[in-house]
Order: sequence, then C-alpha cells, then structure tokens
Amino acid sequence: MKQLTGNEQKAVAQRAKQQMDDVRKALEEETNQEQYRQFLQHWSVIEAGYKSLLKDYLRAQGKKIISRSLQIRINQAPAVLRFAGVEFDAEYINLLFKSNQKIGMRGARGIRNALVHKPTKSAVEELSKKYPSLIQAMEELETAIVKATE
Repeated sequence: MKQLTGNEQKAVAQRAKQQMDDVRKALEEETNQEQYRQFLQHWSVIEAGYKSLLKDYLRAQGKKIISRSLQIRINQAPAVLRFAGVEFDAEYINLLFKSNQKIGMRGARGIRNALVHKPTKSAVEELSKKYPSLIQAMEELETAIVKATE
C-alpha cells in the first residue's frame, strides 16, 4: 500500500470530518434525533424477533445455526413467517427487509444499514420521509408475531 504524504493524509481526514459534520448537522434537528432513536429501537425489536423465528426455521430444516451470522433474506421471509404461523402482509415484508442501498429505494433494513454502518445526511433525510410507513410496518410485524402466540 502506498504511504500518503502529509497533505494527502490531511485530505483524507478532512473528508472524514466533513462526513461527520454532515451527519451531526442532519441530526441537529430534534425531530430527526427522535426519529433516528425510535427507528433504531423498533428495528432492534423486530430484528430480534424475526431472527428468533429464522433460527427455529433453519433448525427445523436441519441446518447448523450460528446466531451471530444469521442473515435476513427477503426471499426467505415469507416462508419463515408462515413456518411460525405469523400472518403478515407481503407488502410490509418488502418495505422492511429489502436490502436495496440506492438512495430513495431503501427499505427499513437498507436505511438501518446506512444509518449504522455509513451514516449520511441523505440517509437521515430518507428516514424522515419514510418514517411513518416504516414504523407502521415494524409495529405490524411485532403485532403479528405476538398474535401468533395466542
């Protein structure tokens, strides 16, 4: 790997600083902060529930389970939910689990990944635009899982 000159190092650090400033600025607005927190909290809850279902689904198929590496695959989600008797609208599955990373096309999973792994101002703005429908979809999944226990 090529060693950077002092000026190149400063330029790299400047890009990182600008990225941090952009995210900080996007999260300055109190509404954005609250939506960010609420969204990540809801996602954490449904991800834990879904991955629990997924683990049992894979175990029933005789597959070896490594909990920390369970991956959500959108094409697998309908079968996982059916397996557990969870009735859930297919439209919401797409809204929650599609992994598209193109700005404007992301579902909850894509936005969560963007916010956690590579936060940008555009990810915060996309969350703000889609917040009501994403929260509704996550609440619907949580309710459907709970209802399946009755």
